[in-house]
Amino acid sequence: LLALNKSVKTVSKNSFHKITIPIEKVYAFYLRYDVAMVEKEEKSHMITHTVVLGDTLENVAALYEADVDEIRVANHLEFPFLTVGTLLVIPVTQTVFDNVSQ
Repeated sequence: LLALNKSVKTVSKNSFHKITIPIEKVYAFYLRYDVAMVEKEEKSHMITHTVVLGDTLENVAALYEADVDEIRVANHLEFPFLTVGTLLVIPVTQTVFDNVSQ
């Protein structure tokens, strides 16, 4: 964990740190430290969004109740910049999918 989280030099009981955990180790981490896993609604649907002038990852994510990182991963975006005309794939919940397609 320390290799992935260079900003964490020491850990004490009363300190708060935001850390990165390798995805393949998340389940073991939660079991070992008895941390409650945050339940996220499954995003089993995908919709598309064509980038227009003024769009940012943040406002596109807010529009579809998605997470910026989910959009970056789904679209293989190395940088948080968008180009007008780019077709994005947005992972969404069933509820959002139903609302958008109406």
